[in-house]
Amino acid sequence: MQTTLRFRAYLSDAVASEAWRQIDILRQIRNHAVRDYYKSDYNDRPSEFDQNNKLNDWTDKWPTFAEPSRHAAQQAIGQIHSELEGLEERRNKGYDVGRLRWQGRGEFRSVSYNQSSRFNVDQNTGGERCVRFRVEKIGWFRIRANRPVPDADEISEAILKKQKTGEWYLSLVVEGDETPEKPTLSDIDPQDCVGVDLGITSYIHTSDNLTVGTLDLSAESDRLRRKQRNLSRKQHGSNNWEQQREQVAKAKRKIKRCVEDFQHKLTTWLVTDHDLVAVEDLDVKAMLETPQNAKNKQDAAWSRFLRLLEYKPDFTVRMSFRLTQPGQLNSAPVVA
Repeated sequence: MQTTLRFRAYLSDAVASEAWRQIDILRQIRNHAVRDYYKSDYNDRPSEFDQNNKLNDWTDKWPTFAEPSRHAAQQAIGQIHSELEGLEERRNKGYDVGRLRWQGRGEFRSVSYNQSSRFNVDQNTGGERCVRFRVEKIGWFRIRANRPVPDADEISEAILKKQKTGEWYLSLVVEGDETPEKPTLSDIDPQDCVGVDLGITSYIHTSDNLTVGTLDLSAESDRLRRKQRNLSRKQHGSNNWEQQREQVAKAKRKIKRCVEDFQHKLTTWLVTDHDLVAVEDLDVKAMLETPQNAKNKQDAAWSRFLRLLEYKPDFTVRMSFRLTQPGQLNSAPVVA
């Protein structure tokens, strides 16, 4: 099982400028590959291998394309074909999907490397609580070592990304621990089980008759609306617009972090106090498509709550149920 470790990165002005310049060139390579794919005959569309071979011709015609790492350019092309496979899967399931979208300046924000020879880790000279990291064609920068940083040969993929708030982050993909085997239902004491019903006015209501209210984010939401109104008054693309856009992104990040912190604490409490957690199986997508309380349902972030609840404990059950009386469920648990 692979695990992604995320670190805050601190790039000098020169390194940050070069990294952002190369990311923008990779965006242009991506857009050109998308155009090349859709300009081809429908029955003779180029594969990832074909487009990687075309890179030599493209770099001869446009020398700028040769400035980033060749490996990073191949990764950008590979990302296109991964997205195409995803679109094809959704099309086969009956969804009405379109084409890959052209990405404008600032929409493509990351560069990735999946070969250990393309990056390096220096554990000794980063300073207090920091480690130095190098990626090909960009250079060295510091990352905050809030957890042990693996050596280069232990890293499957390194992704350097600039957030919309202007901050840089480095994500390292490593091999994690195997998922523990789930116990059988007969091995679990019913007294250590709990059912969780999700809601809006009350975020959760448990079969133990405990209720947790929703998080009050009215002040943060008002702040976000004010910053968005200020952004709408700026001239699009100007320096003032860009500065205000970052303010909007930071206000959105504040709301997201508050909700994530609330959900982390809530899910940790559930899995610490109970051996089995049975959660109402909601079709969140269908619920968001209805006009009733759509914003409140989206703000509740139920899908992320369920994801957090699934990876923390050794045993989680999804089931369709409603709480009837305190301590009782109207159906028996079914292992998912």
